[in-house]
Amino acid sequence: MTRRGSLAYYLAAWVCGCAFISFCVWAKISLTGAEALGGPAGVISLLFAIFYGLMYNAPAALLSAFLLRCAAHIAKSEKSLQWMLLGAAITTLLFVALGWLGGASQADMAKSLRDFADIFSVGPSLVFKSGWWLAIPAGAATAWVLFRTDRAFGPHSDNPAS
Repeated sequence: MTRRGSLAYYLAAWVCGCAFISFCVWAKISLTGAEALGGPAGVISLLFAIFYGLMYNAPAALLSAFLLRCAAHIAKSEKSLQWMLLGAAITTLLFVALGWLGGASQADMAKSLRDFADIFSVGPSLVFKSGWWLAIPAGAATAWVLFRTDRAFGPHSDNPAS
């Protein structure tokens, strides 16, 4: 395995983070009675949302996981609730910022800069349009999974080699 389980940590961030945010967007669309992704809100549209969420939200999920790990270690957060609060805050701020960047006047940007911005902002701008507050429960749930992953691969007091 990698040092301190980084591969497992970022894989969990990508898969769980994207699945949680996609589920939140899908649930909001389903509960409001709107047509989800061109069809009725059902299991197929949930799978469709998660599939595209894994692609479009990957850069934001990985960046959010990196910032969460740095902030949690700087703040010496040892409890899952602390990670969940940090994760909810970081994810929400990041998705709002990237969502705004995706919706900002990109016509003023050069094409190469616009393409680079689109890599990071496509998924968050879709979440931002659905409701910026959807990143709060998704960020908290992802942070809990990342807390458990970080603790599973982190140094243990009973293992002197760690």
